Amino acid sequence: MKEQIDLEREHPVALIVDDDITVRLLVRRCLEKVGFVVEEASDGEKALSSFENLHPDIVLLDVRMPGMDGFEVCEEIRKLPGGNLIPILMVTGLDDMESINRAYEAGATDFITKSVNWEVLSHHVRFILRASKRA
Repeated sequence: MKEQIDLEREHPVALIVDDDITVRLLVRRCLEKVGFVVEEASDGEKALSSFENLHPDIVLLDVRMPGMDGFEVCEEIRKLPGGNLIPILMVTGLDDMESINRAYEAGATDFITKSVNWEVLSHHVRFILRASKRA
């Protein structure tokens, strides 16, 4: 029954995971402008708990965080019920090939680097979400 409720949402739910409150605020503003419901988590443990409770439509995940890093969180989300179906967008300052490859190996759907063009981010997120619904 929970899956049916999630499919009938009027507005998609995005989970933003970043230890930087400013980044979370900027992403929130960007996505709320285009109709997303936004929830936040400041670390990996809170992200996993929020994921299980919210069943978000998309996760935006920072790589560098205290405790569990974004790669570990991504891997853990993929192990959760339904976690293999949800798009995960890694949003980070890391732009080296090793980090990019590691993100995809951890299960990321896509990878974008900071500094983010905030006007383009909402288009990017909506495209990923739309593409994931067709898969």
